[in-house]
Amino acid sequence: MINFLELCERNQDRLLSQFGELLNGANSRTRKTLVEFAEAIKAKGRIGVNMRPMVLLDFLISDRWFNIHQWAKKTSARGGKPVEVILREKLRDYFDRRMAFDGFFESGLEFRYGALNIGGLGAHCFGEYCAILQKEAHRSCRVGYLKGDSLNHYMAAGPKVDDGRLRVECAADGQKDMLLALKHASEVAAKPPDQWPDMICNADCYAEAIVVEGHVKAGHLSCIRIGKVDFALYWDYAFREFSGRLSELDRYRVDAFAAIDERLQLLGVSWETV
Repeated sequence: MINFLELCERNQDRLLSQFGELLNGANSRTRKTLVEFAEAIKAKGRIGVNMRPMVLLDFLISDRWFNIHQWAKKTSARGGKPVEVILREKLRDYFDRRMAFDGFFESGLEFRYGALNIGGLGAHCFGEYCAILQKEAHRSCRVGYLKGDSLNHYMAAGPKVDDGRLRVECAADGQKDMLLALKHASEVAAKPPDQWPDMICNADCYAEAIVVEGHVKAGHLSCIRIGKVDFALYWDYAFREFSGRLSELDRYRVDAFAAIDERLQLLGVSWETV
């Protein structure tokens, strides 16, 4: 089996070389912007994990970030359905790829997946709540990064891991700035800095953060990000407006929001609207 963190460390020299070539080949204005972008990644880069309401609430209550395999084992213990059946039903078309990718690496079944985030709502296709980890969490865990999504960019037919591509598109935590600068070199100079957060992490494009070792607890949260409009609506219906009629689905969302808010108050974690 392959050690993912060792792969990331081995790619350090290649990233340094490629980043140096990128800067040397750019004009002075673009070079300045690329350096500023890399510095922004270093300074603001955090692991963001987009979650649906009950997944976030489970994290806040259990004080443990469960990956899909751990969640399936926990669910199997409660309901009796076999773990593999649960995973197949949950992952659907991604089941074979997820099992092949995680099974390729040492301790792969313990990997937890997020995305590099510098201020936006993150990869909101995975959930409207974006849990942002503190810088302290980066120190207490060991994390590596991929230029893109593990299952959509690094799997070949079989399915099997495209390790040739993966080896040159991974980075340790200390080189994530260069990985992102190389990825977005053609577009970063054309966008103002306030658009960089959404550029590097959105529903269609993000750099995957893989937590390989270490425990991530609710106390490691820096904030929970949510859209301004969603926050205002949930807040009003949860704490101010009680006469309006809501569908069952909307009532579930509002009640979940209120329960999340209560847990965040206990933890001293704030909301951040974008």
